[in-house]
Amino acid sequence: MHISKTSCLALTGAALIVAPNMAWAQEPLEVGAQVRAGVEYDDNALRLPADSGPEGDALARYFFSLDASSGAVAFALRQGGKIFTASSDADTLLTQATLSYARRVGSLGLALSLDLKDRTERVPALDYTRGGATARVSGRPLERLGLAVSSGWRFFAYKPNSATSSSGPFGAVSASLGLTESVSASVGYSLFYRGFESPTFERIDGGSSSSTDTFTLVQGDALRSDLFHVARASVGWSGPVVLDVGYTLSLNRSNSYGQELVRHTVDASLTAPLPLDLFVSLRGQLQRTSYDDPVLLDANFGIDEDNRNALVVSLSRALTEAWDLELRYSFYTQEFGVGSDYRRQTILFALGYTYEDE
Repeated sequence: MHISKTSCLALTGAALIVAPNMAWAQEPLEVGAQVRAGVEYDDNALRLPADSGPEGDALARYFFSLDASSGAVAFALRQGGKIFTASSDADTLLTQATLSYARRVGSLGLALSLDLKDRTERVPALDYTRGGATARVSGRPLERLGLAVSSGWRFFAYKPNSATSSSGPFGAVSASLGLTESVSASVGYSLFYRGFESPTFERIDGGSSSSTDTFTLVQGDALRSDLFHVARASVGWSGPVVLDVGYTLSLNRSNSYGQELVRHTVDASLTAPLPLDLFVSLRGQLQRTSYDDPVLLDANFGIDEDNRNALVVSLSRALTEAWDLELRYSFYTQEFGVGSDYRRQTILFALGYTYEDE
């Protein structure tokens, strides 16, 4: 599967680059870049449960972004890294790249894209590589109504344990509606098929899945496969402040014991100007998850801080058109409904530089 998957992505990437090569030659190249570096304190450097005695550490952090476009072709690169003073096992490099090709055909917007994201730590406790290829068709049947349909192929490779790696097709539909000049709403639904090379697990000798009696897990004859459903609705307001509130319902259905969940997520973000040319940004997220079986899920649902309750507060100020300062506080706790107690706080002070060339 891995050879076929890699070949498929490589061929799609070649098609994206070769097909629009005339656009690169005829259209001007627009480039934008940003570099941000700073110092941070993390009171749970190794992201341990509260009962494991987490320890804090200081670290240096950097972030780099590059955006380049010419005509219908665009490329985006994001990279971030952190180096700890004492907890070197948690040193991390995160890289994400996206190549896309988009153009209009009549009233429709057509887009093809490739994306890849890799997380690498010095000690690979949570390392992964994920990505895929996507085709998207969008249109605007009414002035304030936008519709989009997309499909493609996704893969997830979990480096510490390949048995939890998966790949498969997906499909998604979404709609956006401008309710007023300043208020908009959106809804969307996605369905992911995740196929694994590992066998299923079946429960025997333990009664029903809700029983607390002793039970045994045995391997089944079939390979594991999941259907992951995601439905989301959000409302945004753009006025003196920018506000967005959303709700997401996630369901995983699997033919293997211990892998089914229902997750509710409420999130909100706010950006507002303050006196002295300051800007404040707030982002909050609350999650509650229920698992059908008393077995924790695989790495797809527990990497880094993706599935935590979270609060992030950022205060920034532009020094010049290119330079800015940022002070950011982040707080994470364990999602409701599952897992041992978890808590993590970080505080970052960073200097950023933005470059744009058109």
